[in-house]
Amino acid sequence: MISLDLASPPVTPALPGVMVRRLTPHRDERGAFTELFRDEWGLGVQPGSWELAHIDAGASRPMGDGVFVVLDGRLRLDSGGRSLTVEADAPTAVVVAPAALVLASAQGERVMLAYGRPRLAPAVVVDRRAGAQPALPSGVELIDLPTDRERTVLYDRSWGLGVEPVQWNAVRSRAGVLRGVHCHAQHADLLFMAEGRMRLGLADLRGGRRDVHCLDLTASLPQLITIPPGVAHGFLFLEPSLHVYAVDRTWDTADELGCRWDDPALAMPWGQDPAALSARDAELGSLDALVLAMGFQTGAARL
Repeated sequence: MISLDLASPPVTPALPGVMVRRLTPHRDERGAFTELFRDEWGLGVQPGSWELAHIDAGASRPMGDGVFVVLDGRLRLDSGGRSLTVEADAPTAVVVAPAALVLASAQGERVMLAYGRPRLAPAVVVDRRAGAQPALPSGVELIDLPTDRERTVLYDRSWGLGVEPVQWNAVRSRAGVLRGVHCHAQHADLLFMAEGRMRLGLADLRGGRRDVHCLDLTASLPQLITIPPGVAHGFLFLEPSLHVYAVDRTWDTADELGCRWDDPALAMPWGQDPAALSARDAELGSLDALVLAMGFQTGAARL
């Protein structure tokens, strides 16, 4: 994970009962990375649940207290006789106060947004299509998400996953991009495919193990996967994709470790070579070096 939004402007009033914080996407030849929400921004809201919501073209819906960011399309917000337009091309965190009356209307096309709320009524499950679950490392959970036409619930504190997110991010990737392989001793990840399809490579490095697993995640089957510390992971995007993910600790360079995607000792069955890597990922070292670094990190964490 990278952290890029430290210098963004503070939250500012926009409409009655509405505050905004401009976000700073980082774009390169692979796609774009945007921080959506961080606890330390002090937005005055502590979401206990997150959903991926949709508003059909020309349709409207009231927005209750919470924070949201438009991921696709344009949204007009009306409150107190005033209006504001927010869009995916200029990402903005919108904070709605508990007593505010805000109407959100999709402009021109269907809108998709990430929406964090203090509380959330259960979604109606309309299509549970998951079949046999793949073999996964211990502590990695693949969860079928509650969904209906208007939203997919990504996370709810009541699920008891043992992960309390402090930051949410959205990442767009072009087809053929590979991100990783990365590993963390201190923090866990929650990951969801919002658009497209990803081949997820996992390598359990805990306790001297090197168990390797590969599975495909697709937006057509809403699932959340949890990745605990000590499980290395890489993402190969098989088509243009958007994934949303959360972490349970603030970004720390000392906890950003990794190895080369094609290390023979890793032997990850990607099925194809990547079309693009970041400079950082291209310069990562060997799996043996990662395992050694993880040992030092894990040891330090116990002190």
